Amino acid sequence: MMELINNKKSYTEIIKEKTAPLSPVPTDLLPKLNKPEGIRALLLDIYGTILISGTGDIGIAEEKKNNYPVSGILEEEGFTFLCDKNAADERFSELIMSLIKDDHNKKRSLGIQYPEVDIRDIWKQLLEILIDENYIDGLIDDLKIGRTSLSYECIINPVWPMPGADELIHFLYRSKLKAGIVSNAQFYTEPILKTLLDFRIGDGFFPRELIFYSFEQDRAKPSEEFFSSAVFKLKRLYNIDSHEILYVGNDMLNDIYTASKCGCRTALFAGDKRSLRLRASDRRCRSLEPDLILTHLSQLTEII
Repeated sequence: MMELINNKKSYTEIIKEKTAPLSPVPTDLLPKLNKPEGIRALLLDIYGTILISGTGDIGIAEEKKNNYPVSGILEEEGFTFLCDKNAADERFSELIMSLIKDDHNKKRSLGIQYPEVDIRDIWKQLLEILIDENYIDGLIDDLKIGRTSLSYECIINPVWPMPGADELIHFLYRSKLKAGIVSNAQFYTEPILKTLLDFRIGDGFFPRELIFYSFEQDRAKPSEEFFSSAVFKLKRLYNIDSHEILYVGNDMLNDIYTASKCGCRTALFAGDKRSLRLRASDRRCRSLEPDLILTHLSQLTEII
């Protein structure tokens, strides 16, 4: 992925500039650490699991994006304002969730129960509308779309590595386990992981074929269709059955329910109050029990 053009900041530079240390908020849950036998693959969630998320989840961040003025970021990217900046910010806040909802509705009409956007498509539409309606002026290109949306995400949903995340990743690199990612995510998620963690893809690291981001599949958790793609891939490539897969996530519905429906064993990560989602009011989760409960990622390396 190209990151630098015309002396503009790279994705890595933006992430380093706009992120700062966060600490998890402890939860009241007690760990449940019975050793799981026969695990051959470990699949991880990202937001709220290996990354602290200031809003608790990437999807929740989307719902809050209309509260932040975007004009400063647009100025950084060279856009000029043809009106009062506050007016442009207000129009932006009207548009962003409306465009996401429209995209979701179109995909639901195609039979996708839990649709996901590619946020770059939303930002392209946003910038085009703001230009067409004479709020701003400037040229739009793919890198500018990428930088503006990344900058905005870093501010709206601040992230930082969960304590123990790098140690867990290094453990997986050394272990015989197949390791993968199944997460609601956007294009900027991987650059964030690579900037803040020792997250590498390739032989001996995370195999590219075991990386499943929701924006690439038009579907988000708790879609069983999205999650089962990883289960099928592990079976087809490595002859690993679903009961030999342990999935780690912080959400009882999106993570534990969906993984268990696909036959996987589950570990609820309960290390940060902001992102822990017990979903007690959801009938699908009322009698659901994860196989493990983790309050620190280091507990996982001790028992698998």
